Amino acid sequence: LDILEKIFPSVKIINIIRDPRAAIASSFARWPSNSFSYRCNRWNCSISLSKEWGSKNPDHYMEVIFENLLTDLNNSLEKVCEFLGISLEDQMIHFRYHQGQWSVNDEYKEKEFEGVDQSKLNYWKSHLNANQLNLIEKDCEKWLTVYDYPFTNNRVRRFENYLFVLKDR
Repeated sequence: LDILEKIFPSVKIINIIRDPRAAIASSFARWPSNSFSYRCNRWNCSISLSKEWGSKNPDHYMEVIFENLLTDLNNSLEKVCEFLGISLEDQMIHFRYHQGQWSVNDEYKEKEFEGVDQSKLNYWKSHLNANQLNLIEKDCEKWLTVYDYPFTNNRVRRFENYLFVLKDR
C-alpha cells in the first residue's frame, strides 16, 4: 500500500473485510493444497497490515464489511461513494453482468447475473467441519472479535484439535 501511495499520492484504498471462515472455505474450495493454518496466518497478516496502513492514512483508507455489502448494498455504497467523493448512481445498485463459466465437461457458457448474489453468504457453515471451524476461530479470534463476527459453538476438545493441526500440515 505504501508503494501505491508513492505512485498515486491521492490514492483511496477500500479494504473489503470478509469473515475469515468464509474467505478460507472459499479459498480451500479453489486451492485445496494450502493448509488451514497457512490460510489463517495469511488472513490475519492481511488484516493487520492493512489496518496499520489505514491508521497512518485515515483519509485514504476505508473498510467495508463484505457481508454488509451483500445484505445492505444501498447503505454500504452510500458510505463508499461519500468516501470517494462521488455520487451514488442507480446503476451501482441495480445492475446486470455476464460471467463466463466452465462446466464439468469443459463447456463454456455465459451466465447472466442481476444484482448482488447472496447465495454464498453462509457457504462456509456447511463446508467446514468442527475442527476446521475451531482452528480458524482460534487463530483469527482477535479480528473476529474486532469485527463482531459471532463465534460458533463448535468448540472441540483440545486433543482433537491438536490432531487436526498435525494432520493439516
